[in-house]
Amino acid sequence: MSYSEKPVPLSRRLVMDATAISMRQPTVYGLFEVDVTAARQLIRDHRSATGEGFSFTSFIVACLARAVARHPIVQGYLYRSRVIVFDDVDVVVIAEVPAGEFTFPLAHVVRDAGNRDLRSIHDEIRGHQNEGFREKDHRWSPARAFLWLPSGVRRAIYSLLLRNPHRRRRYMGTVAVTALGMYGDGEFWGIALPQHNLQLVVGGISEKPAMIDGQVQPREFLSLTLAVNHDVVDGGPATRFANDLKRLIENADGLAEALHSPTEKGPTVDPNQR
Repeated sequence: MSYSEKPVPLSRRLVMDATAISMRQPTVYGLFEVDVTAARQLIRDHRSATGEGFSFTSFIVACLARAVARHPIVQGYLYRSRVIVFDDVDVVVIAEVPAGEFTFPLAHVVRDAGNRDLRSIHDEIRGHQNEGFREKDHRWSPARAFLWLPSGVRRAIYSLLLRNPHRRRRYMGTVAVTALGMYGDGEFWGIALPQHNLQLVVGGISEKPAMIDGQVQPREFLSLTLAVNHDVVDGGPATRFANDLKRLIENADGLAEALHSPTEKGPTVDPNQR
């Protein structure tokens, strides 16, 4: 029986540490579907008219931030027998970047996303996708010393970072989005091992029949997974938050305005990126 053997890259050690620490969090999950027909059609029409591939992930990030701003307890953090609830919604977007022969989930924090327009969020995430990843690949050197530490030491340091909500917000934002739909087709959900008290996993999109105004019509449904910390948020508040998020996405909140606003000039973007 033939096989190959390769060393685990240093960058993968950080993922292994994060996975081990996230297992300690009392997380509850909710899986639901959202009708994204209106939003997807607006984006397709915009691409046909202008050639610009508008980021669907940016739209989801904006909707998430607005929903969190209306239900701030979902981004609350326990600290010394108190619940710390931040006013700003800082959304960390996790995307896959190359790291040698492997890939690494690299994070970028969109600051104060709940008070920003969708176009500015789109431009920032697109700039991160096209430039930020390559630039950050060259900034691995300062982190190499940390990655060479024994796993127990690394995880102790990582836990100290996460324990303080203010440090966590500074380096990791207050909520997280992981977009998996760009890597596969059809209906599927992702289950996160969250580092945040609220994390949204964007899954696949499938076409299904739905009853609209008394008629059966084909619609596009997005699979979403919501992970919340049950120590902070109960089922009622989490459900009300999820319903508000669903309404914002299905109504394509702010999308038409963003598509008609001018974009910042930047690198050419693959229109297939989400």
